[in-house]
Amino acid sequence: MKHIVCLGDSITDAQRLFSPDGLGYGYVKILSDQMPDDVLITNRGVDGFTVLRLLENVERDCISKMPDLVTILIGINDVGLIMGEEGRPERQNAYVERFRMTYRQLVKQIVEGTDAPVILMEPFLFPCPEKYKNWFPYVKILSKEVKKISRDYQTAFLSLHEPLNSLASEIGMDAVTSDGIHLTEEGHGFLARLLRQKMKELQKH
Repeated sequence: MKHIVCLGDSITDAQRLFSPDGLGYGYVKILSDQMPDDVLITNRGVDGFTVLRLLENVERDCISKMPDLVTILIGINDVGLIMGEEGRPERQNAYVERFRMTYRQLVKQIVEGTDAPVILMEPFLFPCPEKYKNWFPYVKILSKEVKKISRDYQTAFLSLHEPLNSLASEIGMDAVTSDGIHLTEEGHGFLARLLRQKMKELQKH
């Protein structure tokens, strides 16, 4: 049986502790429903997690489970912490550097501790409410850091910010996001399709 472990924050969590199968009600559950019977998916997203919290729990939540594939979606809570230091650029820069170092250590431990391919998904945000537009520069900065780490460790990278915002422009913001950060059922379905496609690409290599 193949084992996929999904790490992340509340977007991955999707109320998994309140769901009967522990998969939540988001993209992880949608993905699981599409998988053959010989594939097990474990949701280890935790509401409120930052990349540091993922690192602190990576042995328990990921490496010890001997996964065959790992997906990581983290970063928007880190952006929130950075924006909490608005007006103090030196502190914001320190947060960015800490994110970079912590994310790099997270991926390093997974790559060295398992034989699993890893898919790094970039953080995303919507301009709804309008104030989130001020967060966009740091979403892009952290996305660039994740992309570089992906290249350095030869993992897969999945772009999400632009595709999700393009979808929202096409079908309406409320159809894709409930609050500018979290996804609706439609949004989760779209993310699941993108992730499934990335998984198929990995299988070809």
